[in-house]
Amino acid sequence: MDQVLGAKYVVERKRAAERRHFWLALACFCGSAVYIAILCHFCFPRWETNDDVAMSMVAHGYGLAPSGSPNIIFSNVIWGYLVRAIPTIFGVLGYSVATLATLLVVGAVVLYGLLQLGAGYAASLAAFALILTRPVLFPQFTINAGLLAIAAIVVWTLYLRKSKPHLLIIGCLLAFFSFLIRSNEFFLVLIAALPLMCRRELLARRIVWPVVLGLLASIVFAELLNHLAYSGPEWTAFNALNPVRAFFTDFGAAELLKQHPDILKRYGYSPNDIDLIHGWFFVDPRLANPQTLQAMVSALGPLPAQGNALSNASLGVQTLWHPTLLPLFVPAVVLLVLGLSWRVMAVWIICIVLVAVLGAMGRPGIVRVYVPLLSLLLLAPLLADRASGLYRIAGVYALVIAAMTSMVEVAAESRALHETDGQIRAEMIDIPASPVVVWGAGFPFEATYPVLQTSPIMAARFYGLNAFTLAPFSVAFAEQKAGRGFIDMLLREKGIPIIGADKLFKDNLFGYLTTYCREHHGGNLRELGRMERAGIVVSGWRCEAER
Repeated sequence: MDQVLGAKYVVERKRAAERRHFWLALACFCGSAVYIAILCHFCFPRWETNDDVAMSMVAHGYGLAPSGSPNIIFSNVIWGYLVRAIPTIFGVLGYSVATLATLLVVGAVVLYGLLQLGAGYAASLAAFALILTRPVLFPQFTINAGLLAIAAIVVWTLYLRKSKPHLLIIGCLLAFFSFLIRSNEFFLVLIAALPLMCRRELLARRIVWPVVLGLLASIVFAELLNHLAYSGPEWTAFNALNPVRAFFTDFGAAELLKQHPDILKRYGYSPNDIDLIHGWFFVDPRLANPQTLQAMVSALGPLPAQGNALSNASLGVQTLWHPTLLPLFVPAVVLLVLGLSWRVMAVWIICIVLVAVLGAMGRPGIVRVYVPLLSLLLLAPLLADRASGLYRIAGVYALVIAAMTSMVEVAAESRALHETDGQIRAEMIDIPASPVVVWGAGFPFEATYPVLQTSPIMAARFYGLNAFTLAPFSVAFAEQKAGRGFIDMLLREKGIPIIGADKLFKDNLFGYLTTYCREHHGGNLRELGRMERAGIVVSGWRCEAER
């Protein structure tokens, strides 16, 4: 009889514990939703970069793309299909809904995980707010991918403590979606977190390996689908140029080549031609020739072996205490000292090495790439063996002060930008609906297309000089195919309209394009007319032959 009662008592306690876990998880989910809703109500989310705006345009068929497509380039095509499947909700496009839903899940998982791991309410709430505030008000897909990877690591750590198989599976699902959104950032965070994950007691569990192999198989399958989505003949030109253009637009090959005039002379390029390629000018196939560009890069030798590699590596490491990153960096250092362990130190060392290597490769100081790494450094002491040391008052104070400081600063920045952005949107309603050229980052897409509402210029069509120029879904591709390509229009009597900030016209058009017109067409660049609204200029241009 006593044994039966004892068994019933154990079962009841187990059920009560499961109910508590359920209600805690629900409370964390609701808390995350309420916090995001408060931020969005009192502040004004704005895209951190124009990349997200461009992908939203491609997914939903406006702006840069005449029709919607799941091939959003920077994220996996599966993510593109999921984004397109989300309906517009109260004027909020599916891409924006998916972005905020990702942050909602990240916030709920991190808060629940920290509370379950014993970090305490004050530290958990402060870390939750610190990690979530800026990504909500200034969302960016690379940051979202990294934060999802961190959420997966939190759940895996919780699995190690609780030994519940569903936690292992949930962690793998979070990791898979992180990969879909931005595979590069997923692998970066995963490598940095290896000291936290490589535990003998974790790897010794039989259930781990089938689940991990399932995750790997899913990643391979997703990558295969992504490859097939871009394998059609219409993607030939894009696929040929895209890998090599990254050396010029992202990894600093342009500046290095300008220091080697012998290489430029050998391949028939001028310094101005290289500046144009660096500035996303892919509309002239004589310049945007992937074979020639690759040959010039190969003639340089490995980019990390160049003379500026060490300075770039140093610049990357110094960016870790950039003003935007300080609210994460300072408490991470404090928690490192208070909860010192070899695992936490190893994570720090790997993060610094990764940042230095990225810098040496020509990508120093990319703040959005570092945000998830610093978020991981902030949480690492809580996830390591000696997390109990973080109960110290100094550690909690560091988190709370940093969270409050971050909230005040980010909210003020959001509200200030909202006023400026509102003026820009109000004065740009009469932008021509016919295709107008946008050169690189010269147009303020982040200001014109808000996260949580449709833009007043949704009908505008942009001929983009950017990574999507040769993509078959783009306005640029359609215009080129119809005989209205950039070079064709530039040489015709009516010229071609270009829109952008006034600085764009002073730096790019009066410089690069003027020289291009003279060097390649023996003519002079002439402005046919302009319209200016809120510092944004729509101007017509023509390359006239000398008489």
